Amino acid sequence: HANDVQVPMKDVRYRLYLDGREVFRGLRSAEATLQTFGSQEVVLPVAVPASEIRASGPVAYRLEGTLVYQQPGALAETLFDAKLIEPSVDFVLAGTIDLGSTPTGQAPGLLPGEG
Repeated sequence: HANDVQVPMKDVRYRLYLDGREVFRGLRSAEATLQTFGSQEVVLPVAVPASEIRASGPVAYRLEGTLVYQQPGALAETLFDAKLIEPSVDFVLAGTIDLGSTPTGQAPGLLPGEG
C-alpha cells in the first residue's frame, strides 16, 4: 500500500533469533520519516554473544519486530502523544548467515532472502 503523505517513523522493537533461540532484543528510535510514495532504510544494530558465534558454517537467523509510526494529522498526533493510539507494522527477515567468517566487530547486513 503506497503512502500518499509523509509518515514519521517513531520506534522499532525487534528480536534476533539464531537457530530458533533469541540472542538479542532491542528498542531503537527509527529516526526517520517515510517520504511520500517512498521507501526508507532503517539500520537496526544487534549484538551477538560470542558464545553464539560458530567457528564455521552458516546459521539460520530470524529478525522480527514492530515499527511504530505516527499517522499524519493534528488529531492523530494528539492521540499518539496521549498514547491512545499506536499504529504499527510488523516485519520479519529470515535466512542464513555465516558469523564465523565475519571479522570481529564488523557485522554483515541481513537482507531478506539473503543466504
